[in-house]
Amino acid sequence: QQNALLQQANQDELTGLPNRRAMRESLDALLTDPHAHAPRVGIVVLNIDRLHHVNDSLGYGVGDQVLVEVANRLLRHAGAQGCTVGRIGGDEFLLVKPLHADGIAALEAIARDTAHVLAQRYVVDDQSIYVTCSAGVSWSPDAGRDAAQLLGQADLALNIAKQRGRNQFVLYSDERSADMADRIVVTQEMRHALQRDEFELHYQPVVDAVDGMIVGAEALMRWHSPKLGVIEPSRFIPIAEDTGMIVRLGDWALRSAIAEIGSWQKAGRRTVPLSVNVSAVQFQRPEFVDDIEGALRDAGVAPGMLKLEITESVVMEDARTVAMRLNRLKQLGVRISLDDFGTGFSSLGQLRQLPIDEIKIDQSFVRDINDDAYAATLCRAIIAMSQQLQFTVVAEGVETAGQARFLVEAGCQSLQGFLFSPAVPAQVIGEWLADDARWMLDGSRRPRVSGAGAQLDGRAALDRDS
Repeated sequence: QQNALLQQANQDELTGLPNRRAMRESLDALLTDPHAHAPRVGIVVLNIDRLHHVNDSLGYGVGDQVLVEVANRLLRHAGAQGCTVGRIGGDEFLLVKPLHADGIAALEAIARDTAHVLAQRYVVDDQSIYVTCSAGVSWSPDAGRDAAQLLGQADLALNIAKQRGRNQFVLYSDERSADMADRIVVTQEMRHALQRDEFELHYQPVVDAVDGMIVGAEALMRWHSPKLGVIEPSRFIPIAEDTGMIVRLGDWALRSAIAEIGSWQKAGRRTVPLSVNVSAVQFQRPEFVDDIEGALRDAGVAPGMLKLEITESVVMEDARTVAMRLNRLKQLGVRISLDDFGTGFSSLGQLRQLPIDEIKIDQSFVRDINDDAYAATLCRAIIAMSQQLQFTVVAEGVETAGQARFLVEAGCQSLQGFLFSPAVPAQVIGEWLADDARWMLDGSRRPRVSGAGAQLDGRAALDRDS
């Protein structure tokens, strides 16, 4: 009876495999074996991707049968290669293997072969089911010298595999481990940053390609954490998207930008449309349009002063829902800008069906227009197409006078980039608007000019700048 109780305590009830407790003890024993010379042990933590879809659509009974078959396949294939196999969670399995001379290469091969085996068809009650797996791989002593460290590093690698889209495995590395540890810290701080009012919006001006005046500005989020210092958007925005916090951040950015327009209006300053980036998760919320309407009404701001920047990936999510939501925004008077154009796969047919006002050429194409014939041809084609469809065109990422010259000659109406200005605090751009600030196409500011001389002809500027 005591043996039966011990077996029950160490065995997974569904699959019969060793459970988390038993696998942890087995791993500890390998790592502390006094007879092993500098013991090296490798582990693979496997997660069955989106098993909840099987449970939700076909029932937990079917999901359990898939898990049993996963266990059998692991025993047949990974077990035959010297791995101890266990189930350590609902949809997680663990492979443990002593490593020899070919250690890491052998462990990588096992992870790759296992992923292939688990991706083969499952048949349950005459139904064909397909699942994939994500995996994190770590080994001693590089990733740690005890079970807790090895499992922790494998879990970090597994999380990276999931963030990359799943159905792949990731090997432990010091760099990845440091990156993931950083993500954890940033995530924790971000949860409190909005409450502490640590975020602010800066605005990058959009300049008219003919007269050099500011015709718009893009709101860009900035974060100065008292604990972590200045955190670049490229560091915290992806984390916000992965954790779902992008919805709160996005709502805050929208309301803040709308409130800024309202403050300029009250101060009697010239106002220009402000562009705010909208994430796919944020856009898909049913209350999204109502929230914008309410924010505009509360601030007393005309809808035409707000421009929403969406990406091609948003357009392609659910064409019917996207079109309905965009049409509602259009009826309000809100402007719509298609951001990063050229990097996605939306068709001209799709664009014709949507109430888009503006297309922004992605900076990756602008960067290479003076050196890459393909990028130059693509930019010209986008500008020509947009003119035919009556879209305004903005080129973002303009950094050199040569790029500006090319874009003006191609017919681009507006330019945005470091050639003119980085994103600046609201107070600065507000002062520029009050001063009717203008730029030459080499990026230099020129004093305010009144009367007929106020118009700066783009082509004349090109001649003077050549």
